[in-house]
Amino acid sequence: MSEINSKLISQTPGELIARMEILQRKLSQLNVQLGGLMTERRTMENKIADAQTRIQKILNKLPQTTDTRQLDLLDNGTVETSLDE
Repeated sequence: MSEINSKLISQTPGELIARMEILQRKLSQLNVQLGGLMTERRTMENKIADAQTRIQKILNKLPQTTDTRQLDLLDNGTVETSLDE
C-alpha cells in the first residue's frame, strides 16, 4: 500500500488528472453494464412471475382431491381389464 501511495505522491497533477479521467471512464462503463444487468434481472423476474401465474392457473384447473370421479374411472378401468383375462 505504501508503494502505491509513494507512486501517487511522485506523480504530477496532470498525471493524477489523467488517471482520474481513466477511472471515471471505467466507472461509467461499469454503471452502463450494471444498468443492463438490472434490466435483464427485472425481465427475468417478470418472466418467472408470468410462468408461476400460468402454472397456478393449470393447477387450479386440476380436479380437487375431494373429487373422486377420476379415481372411480381408473378403478373401473382396472376391474374391466382384470375381467378380460
